[in-house]
Amino acid sequence: MTTQSDLDTINASYPHIGKVLSEKWGTKDIVTYIEQLLQDTRDGSRRGFPFQVMAALVNIQSQHLSLTGTAPDPQEIKDTWARHSHL
Repeated sequence: MTTQSDLDTINASYPHIGKVLSEKWGTKDIVTYIEQLLQDTRDGSRRGFPFQVMAALVNIQSQHLSLTGTAPDPQEIKDTWARHSHL
C-alpha cells in the first residue's frame, strides 16, 4: 500500500478510515474518498482531523497519484477549490 507510518497514524485514531483506504488503494476511488474526507459536509459542525492525520491523508493521496496517475473525476468533487488539488 503506502508508507506504513502514514497508515499507522490514521489507524491509531480512525481505524475505519484506514480500512477503507486499504480497500480502495489502487483505484481512482481512493482519491475521491480522501477529497470527501477533507471537506466539511456537516455545515461547519465537523471538527476536522488532527494535523498528523491530515498530513498522512495528503501523503497517501499524493503517493497514490504519483504511482497510478489516477486523478479523481472532477464531477465527483463538490468543492470547486478541491477540484484542482490533485494537480
